Amino acid sequence: MAPDGDAAAPTVASGIVTIHLPDFLRQLTTFRTHGPQRAHALEQFGRLFLGELWDVYGRSSTSAEAR
Repeated sequence: MAPDGDAAAPTVASGIVTIHLPDFLRQLTTFRTHGPQRAHALEQFGRLFLGELWDVYGRSSTSAEAR
């Protein structure tokens, strides 16, 4: 589905992004927050990010294993 919600929008490009675990872990060290609740901000971002990863990749892999 297109970002604007149009299911009929044509796909104009596609691809695969490969991120190796050591590179991903190094990237995590670049996050910076500001303000009085810095740890909370990182936690909220982590929950959002990991939740999105799970929605896209985790559920599909666990449902494939169940077949």
